Amino acid sequence: MSDPAKVLFDKKDYQGSLELMVDMHSRAKEPEVRRALKLNMAKCFYQLRRPDLAEGLIHNLDYGVDDPNTQIDLALYVNWQGRYDEAFKILQSLPQDIPAVKFNTGWHLIRQGKFLEGFDLMNTGRDINVFGSIHRYPGVDHNRIRAPRRGDRTAVFMEGGHGDCLLFARWLPLLEKESESLTVFCPKSMVGLVRGMGHNAVSESSFSSVGFDCIVPSMAIPSLLRLDGPLDGVDKPNYINVDIEDPTLNLGPGLKVGLKSQGNPEFEHEQFRQVPVEVFESLTGIGASYDFQIGSHAIRGSKWIGNKINSWLDTYCIMKEMDLIVSSCTSVAHLAAAMGRRVAVLTPLVPYFVWEGPRWYGDNVLEIRQRLDGTWGDVAEEIRNRIGQ
Repeated sequence: MSDPAKVLFDKKDYQGSLELMVDMHSRAKEPEVRRALKLNMAKCFYQLRRPDLAEGLIHNLDYGVDDPNTQIDLALYVNWQGRYDEAFKILQSLPQDIPAVKFNTGWHLIRQGKFLEGFDLMNTGRDINVFGSIHRYPGVDHNRIRAPRRGDRTAVFMEGGHGDCLLFARWLPLLEKESESLTVFCPKSMVGLVRGMGHNAVSESSFSSVGFDCIVPSMAIPSLLRLDGPLDGVDKPNYINVDIEDPTLNLGPGLKVGLKSQGNPEFEHEQFRQVPVEVFESLTGIGASYDFQIGSHAIRGSKWIGNKINSWLDTYCIMKEMDLIVSSCTSVAHLAAAMGRRVAVLTPLVPYFVWEGPRWYGDNVLEIRQRLDGTWGDVAEEIRNRIGQ
């Protein structure tokens, strides 16, 4: 990718980057330059939510279509059009020792119900910085990363986005049972909630390997403990229960619906989880609607309640008053699901691994899958039908 086009791409100006490369391609004579431009134009089309055009560019390469890296990209573009089996077949045809092949194959195996085998492969994504976030914990003694044994002083560091932290917190009681002591390092805003769950929690910024026999990265728990499924070693799917007095927000009677229109912008875009705010605005007639968005009021027709949230314990307390939560695959969705609250999760055509394969949560979770990339259809009508309104 040329320097100016790369600068725009890194700034997420994919349209600008694409336009530069189209112009360059029209003037380029060297086959290698034209090929490189097509590959990078395909990456732009993918980010612009046109995997079909990205796939077309791969098939129209002058040469080198069989290159493993090109085939990995092709599998990604095919998968994002919903052709999962075809994408899996492409990955299976490639050398299986390539890290990106391992990681992407893991998603497919989980989808096929091969939970542990798939998770082992996804866990290798650490090698290419696409899974977990061990970099947030400098000074990790890698020799101590293992499953805990009786008598161990165990440190768990919560990884990924806040949703991942909440997701993998399901196994904290199991780790505690296997250890002499357990210390959980997590984002500062989550400390109160994890303590309310009964664990010794401290801010991730204070992490040190000193004083611990065993260190457990949270997103590696299924692999380290050799778990057979999302509920293996979990007492119940609604595992987040804090003994706290009910909040007194006086929200009034009637159906109360919490709405969360977006999560971390980086994760939302990279995993195609963005849902137009208009979709959430169409839901405000289902009941009294409350906007959980932090920072600003985003959803017209709802009451902004995000201004009352300063921590995950606040979110927990407010969520206890909701009858239904509607969100894309954000951390709010994971908290609601783990609390046992009724939650409708809007997932993209190719969802996060949580929504493939075995169920991670109970029947309180309604997954509404995108049927066609780029469109969401009448989500409000589907939610009404599925909750009986």
